[in-house]
Amino acid sequence: MKKKKDEFIDEEIDEFFDEEIDDVIDDFEDLEDEYEEVEDLPKTQKKKKTKKPMTTKKKIITAVIVVVLVAALAVGGVFVYNMFFGGTNDPSSVRVTEIDFKMDEGTRVLAKNVYTASSTTNTYNLVEALNLEAGASVAEKESSTIASLSGNNITITGEGEYVITITDSTGTKDCVLTIVDGVNVSTEEELLKAVEEKSVVVMQKDIELDDSGIVLNSNMYGNAFLLDATNLYGSGEQYWNSIVYVGGEIDITIKDLHVTGYKIAEGEALNLDINLSRHGMILTAYGEGKTKLTLDHCFLENGHRGVYISGADVNMKDSIVRNCADATISVETKAGCKPKLYFKNNIICNAKVAGMLFWGYTGGDATNYPEVTIEGYLDIYNWKTTSDAAIMPETESTHKMVNNMIKDAINDEANASFAYVEDGEKYIHCAIVIISTGSLSDNVPTFVGLDKIGFKERKLPMPPMAKAIVHNPRIIGYVDSPAPIGPKATI
Repeated sequence: MKKKKDEFIDEEIDEFFDEEIDDVIDDFEDLEDEYEEVEDLPKTQKKKKTKKPMTTKKKIITAVIVVVLVAALAVGGVFVYNMFFGGTNDPSSVRVTEIDFKMDEGTRVLAKNVYTASSTTNTYNLVEALNLEAGASVAEKESSTIASLSGNNITITGEGEYVITITDSTGTKDCVLTIVDGVNVSTEEELLKAVEEKSVVVMQKDIELDDSGIVLNSNMYGNAFLLDATNLYGSGEQYWNSIVYVGGEIDITIKDLHVTGYKIAEGEALNLDINLSRHGMILTAYGEGKTKLTLDHCFLENGHRGVYISGADVNMKDSIVRNCADATISVETKAGCKPKLYFKNNIICNAKVAGMLFWGYTGGDATNYPEVTIEGYLDIYNWKTTSDAAIMPETESTHKMVNNMIKDAINDEANASFAYVEDGEKYIHCAIVIISTGSLSDNVPTFVGLDKIGFKERKLPMPPMAKAIVHNPRIIGYVDSPAPIGPKATI
């Protein structure tokens, strides 16, 4: 009797499976025809294959799945198809403008020491150390107790301000040198050596990083020179690798530093996609509540994330962060830490996901939510059309499904008032996005100063299926028209 019963079940399931799967394939082919205008739409090709015997258990499971698919197609086939397969989810393309990032006129930071073949010295040729043009000369403006000049050679014995005159092909000008106890670097080799020795680093020239990112344990002064990491990463899954990393029980400052993950030509269009993510994170501040970092007048651009903060206190002022395939500022909520963040007079531009993204996926509770203080201006140029809004980057496996569901919800007629309309186009100001995933059921950073910059917080429309993946998402930015920084504004 058992054998006959199994045979009967097998026959019934075979008939059901064959009929339903053909219907599903036909439905999907109809949907493909309906959406044939979408680029790169996956095409289903039927190939005749020899059927392998299926166990009764597998057939029952398969039949249940087919029933669910058929039901979904019956009540919302277009939605389901779009959620997993539809749309190209094309990355945002931004036109990059050149920014004249420089020090205040007539100022420069100078380290006490330079490298020699075997050690360091505090007496050296100042023209060479400053990388001045051939034939340039320097002279002491006034006598000092911390440094002295003999011709072009300087001897440094202390720290503080030291005023010199520089004569070159453009004429003679004063320069205020701020002398610190550290080492001047002009090459990758010198930079990596200084970092390894945990010395204070003072850049005196643009440097290309080809061999390694840097882990800082002491202050770094960039003198507005460029740290170019174009050739450092760029292939494979480099998303979590950092160009500049700060961690541990430290309290340091990075000042006047320009870092790029990918150097582009002026006017070049840059795609905020997975290829940009492969150039890594520009700067990471990672700790267990004991890392303190001050970013003062820095320019960070072109990578997966601009600044990734996890368990660290960060003070960021007078800085620019732009062009990221994830978020320009990414803040993680996790157990055991409560980041304190301070932002004053910063500009943030062009992120695929958000100008600032506050997220978490496991552990943590109300005692770990970040505290954020905003003073002065916080100019975030990160408007998205409602067809291009995203809360997950391409490096996340669920990005297409979640982002498509979000876009469907935002563009639903029931949420028409959610969009900001300008010249007939619908936009969302993706300035600050707050999400939680996994076992972190909520994420509630506290903000001081949002009202002074005109930002408002709203819940992001979410279909029920997306809520199982992303919990209680909110978006903060400009809502009322006219916005101080509109969708077409540029820096």
